[in-house]
Amino acid sequence: MSEQNALKERLTALSKLGEYADFSELDWPSLATEVARLRDEKRLLAATSDVLQSLTTRLTQLQGELAESDAALAAKTRELGATQARREAAEALHSDTRLLAADSTAAQPSVWFERLDAMRSEALGEQQLTVESCDNREREMR
Repeated sequence: MSEQNALKERLTALSKLGEYADFSELDWPSLATEVARLRDEKRLLAATSDVLQSLTTRLTQLQGELAESDAALAAKTRELGATQARREAAEALHSDTRLLAADSTAAQPSVWFERLDAMRSEALGEQQLTVESCDNREREMR
């Protein structure tokens, strides 16, 4: 039975060949051209996919570098703010010092020496100052 089925299928296939009287009716060149075009398209898609993958990798890398740059910029901005605050404080101190130096009593060292001598006598009494005891006496006076 299976041999009969196989023979029937073969006979059917051979009878279909009879429908084409000329081999050119089978239009195989256009099919071959289409197959070649599809192969080229597949190759192009594969190449494009590789390029896309490379670009995606590069984009990820650049996004990481951008995040690092943003973090560094934020740190430098904070550092600049702190530096500006220190500068403003130093300028204010400088201004105060200039005002103090411009004061008429500051221009007279003898006035300051008299004040310091009175403060020393008050803080230290009649203790004699020596080179060795200066550090300790300075702390006591403060």
